[in-house]
Amino acid sequence: MSTGGVSHDLTVAVVEQSSITATAVAVAVSVAIGGSSVGVAVSGAGAESTNVILTHANAYIQDSAIGTSAVKVGNVTISATSTSAIQATIAAVAASVTFGGEAGVGVALGIGVARNFIGWDPTGSNAVETYNSHQQVATLVTGDKVKIASGPMAGEVFEYIGPTLTDGDPNVNLHQDIDLSTQS
Repeated sequence: MSTGGVSHDLTVAVVEQSSITATAVAVAVSVAIGGSSVGVAVSGAGAESTNVILTHANAYIQDSAIGTSAVKVGNVTISATSTSAIQATIAAVAASVTFGGEAGVGVALGIGVARNFIGWDPTGSNAVETYNSHQQVATLVTGDKVKIASGPMAGEVFEYIGPTLTDGDPNVNLHQDIDLSTQS
């Protein structure tokens, strides 16, 4: 603001920083020893980490007088900065050892999954779906949201970012609708 004819600059700035560091580890070990019979060892391990950052930064001037004809404002700078980072380390280890007289069977399974979302919650309020994955539609438009109806990611919503797809002419019976369960 200015006093005595001197103007001063006005700065409105917002800085937001988000960070997630996640480590998920699963270890399973099994050992089976069978004398003269069958030795069976089965082990499994799984680790999953889903990380979501939904923060945002807004900087604005609203419904405010920031100067008058008598009291001038110089340069007005409005800035908003939002920085997000996710670092996830996922490990799943499974080991299986078996000793059997005539037959030894060992099975091991290790699964690790890390899913990281910044600015998008696949199951939250900003994930309102247009369709569900069991539907077949004649047209799929960029921005349409498809909710996974069943399977490992059931309940999650994905936004279609590809070009608009039209499968045939809906006025002619020689078309096949787009199967949303097969779209990437």
